[in-house]
Amino acid sequence: MYGQDYDFGVTLSEIQDIEPFTPIPPGEYNVQATEVTLKSTKLGDGKYLQFEFVVTSGAFTNRKVFQNVIFQHVNEEARRIGLQWLKSWIMACHGMGTERLTMSLITRYLSQHCLAVIAVEKGKDGYGDKNKIQRFKKAMDKSVSDDDTPFF
Repeated sequence: MYGQDYDFGVTLSEIQDIEPFTPIPPGEYNVQATEVTLKSTKLGDGKYLQFEFVVTSGAFTNRKVFQNVIFQHVNEEARRIGLQWLKSWIMACHGMGTERLTMSLITRYLSQHCLAVIAVEKGKDGYGDKNKIQRFKKAMDKSVSDDDTPFF
């Protein structure tokens, strides 16, 4: 395919090994949602939003937290929890609390700063531990805090 061997200019011993991934410690972090995608569940019995959040200050700046949020499902408890989570995020981003929940409303709050209460969820089915956003709080101001430690 390449006609001749390509030299990448390094030996493998010069390349640093991949560090094992560890979740960020539980606490409150300044975050902003950077992406959201609407998806259907594998079984087709519901819909969810797949979010990507980025930590915006402190020792974990630029670390990402991924969160799936069910908003339509045959399991009413899963639906209720997902809708409460969405409301918590929108209100933390200075939503009014009276808006109709639409995709355009959700995308309006992308890149808005807020505080996320982040926990560590134990891994299962062969997967490692991961971060989970439990709820949100309003940030005091847009710069929030530049501390290198999470809020407790």
